[in-house]
Amino acid sequence: MICQKAEEIFATEPRLLNISSPCYILGDIHGNLKDLLLYSQILWKSTPFINQSRYLFLGDYVDRGQYGVECIIYLFCMKILAPQNFLILRGNHEIRDIQQQFSFYGECCTRFELELWDSINKAMDRLPITAIIDGRLFCAHGGIPITITTLEQIRSVPKRIENPLYSSFETWEIL
Repeated sequence: MICQKAEEIFATEPRLLNISSPCYILGDIHGNLKDLLLYSQILWKSTPFINQSRYLFLGDYVDRGQYGVECIIYLFCMKILAPQNFLILRGNHEIRDIQQQFSFYGECCTRFELELWDSINKAMDRLPITAIIDGRLFCAHGGIPITITTLEQIRSVPKRIENPLYSSFETWEIL
């Protein structure tokens, strides 16, 4: 249910988010629940609704750490509760092929069921890939491909990409 609701929200968002400040930018979490909970204690203390700040996560929420499922579900819940405050971009570890090479696929299969892995990935397939803060600061997990010369090219990337490595070279380069 959480994954499906998150997927619905992500499906309405553009590939290039326009964000206004104040905005905190957070990098790789990689299944480190302790750090994610520390961020919550420091940055959005009791509730994100009181605070007018936005929180932009740049990708790589799963793999490597022990709590990838908990981290991504936590972020999905925050997105559902405060969709304008929690902005979640896709990184290269939000791709099935990468997860199968690292730990997230095994974590899901061992601790939960393959169905959960699939539900999480269906939502992550729709994550935005870039953001611009105050029209001046470009944010992405990876970088800007040499083939992209305009923001319109990013905006035109398909809404759902299951495997960017094979279906969208530009997206793969951004991730």
